[in-house]
Amino acid sequence: MAKGRTLIATIALLSLCFVLIIGFHLLKEQAKSFEFSEIGALLFGIAISFIITFINNCLVIVLKKLSANEGHYTYTDFYTSNAQKLVWAQFFNTGVVIFIINYYNKNIGDVGGLIDDVCYILAFNAVVNPMINFFNPWYCLKWCKRRSLRKIVKRNPGGHTIS
Repeated sequence: MAKGRTLIATIALLSLCFVLIIGFHLLKEQAKSFEFSEIGALLFGIAISFIITFINNCLVIVLKKLSANEGHYTYTDFYTSNAQKLVWAQFFNTGVVIFIINYYNKNIGDVGGLIDDVCYILAFNAVVNPMINFFNPWYCLKWCKRRSLRKIVKRNPGGHTIS
């Protein structure tokens, strides 16, 4: 039952990404008729890369929450299951969706085509994901709590109450 919910949520997020990227590609095709420039292709490529990266980060959060409800017996089973789901979901989101849309539009090597989209996605993932992890407020909050606990332990190393 819980695995079915995880599968449905993953398919829903991937479908949302697919629909959004199709919409951006349709906008890009309409914009080509109005003196579409390389700057426009760059902007559409960045928008598509942002959507893909955002959906990939949502997949991480959603799949981790849903995998926790599947009733794994060990943490190893939980993390293995979660990693397998993430690999497949992000592979389809990052690679297959872009390839299908560009192949259908016969837009492989043109400006704003498959090659440009893949380059933008790779660059966006190389920059944005580390920045998201660096500026993660939950991580900063945990770091501050650990630091304050270390100060308490340094003041009272044995853990004994001082009267």
